[in-house]
Amino acid sequence: MPESILTLAERVAELGHAERERVYRLFEISTLTGQLTVPEPLMSKLVDWFAEADDTDPRQAVARASTQRVARTFNRFSGEGALFNELRARRPLCARLHEDLDARIERARAGCDFCDPQRMTTADTWGRITGRHSVSAANASMYDAHHGMVVFREHHPHRFGREQVQDYLDVAMQWLRHTHEVDRSLRYPFIMWNCLEKAGASQPHGHLQMLITRDRPYARQARHMTVADAYRQQTHSSYWDDWVAVHESLGLTRGRGAATCVATLTPVKEKEMVIVGGLTVEEDFINAVADTLRALIDRLGVLSFNAGFFLPPLDGTPEYDMPAIACIVDRGDPARLTGDIGAMELYGSTVVASDPCRVIEALDA
Repeated sequence: MPESILTLAERVAELGHAERERVYRLFEISTLTGQLTVPEPLMSKLVDWFAEADDTDPRQAVARASTQRVARTFNRFSGEGALFNELRARRPLCARLHEDLDARIERARAGCDFCDPQRMTTADTWGRITGRHSVSAANASMYDAHHGMVVFREHHPHRFGREQVQDYLDVAMQWLRHTHEVDRSLRYPFIMWNCLEKAGASQPHGHLQMLITRDRPYARQARHMTVADAYRQQTHSSYWDDWVAVHESLGLTRGRGAATCVATLTPVKEKEMVIVGGLTVEEDFINAVADTLRALIDRLGVLSFNAGFFLPPLDGTPEYDMPAIACIVDRGDPARLTGDIGAMELYGSTVVASDPCRVIEALDA
């Protein structure tokens, strides 16, 4: 297993021929060095920012800033890429808001619409689906013509385990199947889970959302399908099998039964994990999602996150060639005023401070 993302290129070079060729077929991986000059008046600040606990001389922090190593990854088929520099995690950000997150969430119980979903959320014309830990609702401000929600019975968005996540996704899948039964032309489902305002949630109360559309999947899933098809045509191999195998050969996966948790080489932003399942949404896949979320929250300090679920079509479309996939990404500290995504992420390449080698280790505890 590589010590860090910065030693990944060396780790690839040590692989056997077949594994190395598979990595190079899918990815470009390189390590670059950037250098800069530090003015004397700035040095004390850099020591505050970049000093480490075992430093014996403040000049070590200045040297760390003066010569910075950056890892670059690029997926040759999907066009996804990332730049990794752990020093960016230490840079100064806007001040934190002086408030306790748990206390703020607790205060939000007063007048919380989602704490009274039967009376204070809209319903689908055919009614609701009720689970042990959640209930469905219609979305009062729709993204698309068929847009529902699963409202959790637990107000606090971090208080869940395997049993609750199984229930949430079961209610979501029942909603999707019922909507498909009403209109068979609706084939392509999508589930998303936005936790807290930093991730785009309108209310702190825990909830997820689901949509279903006809003709083609939503854009990101459609792109993944196009990439997988092009890969198969060029290589006569499965894109997702090879994608998982590349990460496994580099120590960036953990198995959960029939599902695999992956700390991706090209994260969309901090601490992204991708869970790859089978051609149906099974218990192992859902448990892997729950375990990954708990690891991110409990061991890596994630407070706000986005999760997106790319799911197989509900009519068993024969030409469909993509497993069930869940992507989960950290969206930062809700108390920070600084945003986590800027022009570089929107229009350039993702810039990441979290090391995938450390992210995957969170699943070992």
